[in-house]
Amino acid sequence: MPLAPRSPRSALGPLAVALLAAASACSFGFYQGQDRPEDQGVEGPPPPADFHCDRGMRHSEDSDHDGRPDRVLNVLGGGEIICSGEDRNKDGKIDTWTRFEKGRPVEEVSDTNGDGVYDRRARDTNGDGALDLVTPFSTAPTIDIGLRLH
Repeated sequence: MPLAPRSPRSALGPLAVALLAAASACSFGFYQGQDRPEDQGVEGPPPPADFHCDRGMRHSEDSDHDGRPDRVLNVLGGGEIICSGEDRNKDGKIDTWTRFEKGRPVEEVSDTNGDGVYDRRARDTNGDGALDLVTPFSTAPTIDIGLRLH
């Protein structure tokens, strides 16, 4: 006995259910994306991929006890902090990420206007631990021309 062709309506049912489930998972925070799978409850833009914040153990601090992290640290096994995120404007969202090397800050990105997009990048260009070159945020590589403003 030949099988009756399926109606387009019956084929749409499973697809619609799958799409609805995926959309719901994203809306309710069940999936934070490839760059933040373990960050349940951490809001704000994720750290840039070139910060490599996915290494080490993640620790969160909620100093104002509002249920949202005010600071997030990525720490290697020996206790070395490699990356930190902070909610500097106290809106409940991490707005600044800092990358460390050998315990010193070497680079920082910030969302200074609260729109969820980084707009400022600061770098330590001479290795003294002070972030001395501040530029608009861009994912394009920068060229250091050696000009220092004091």
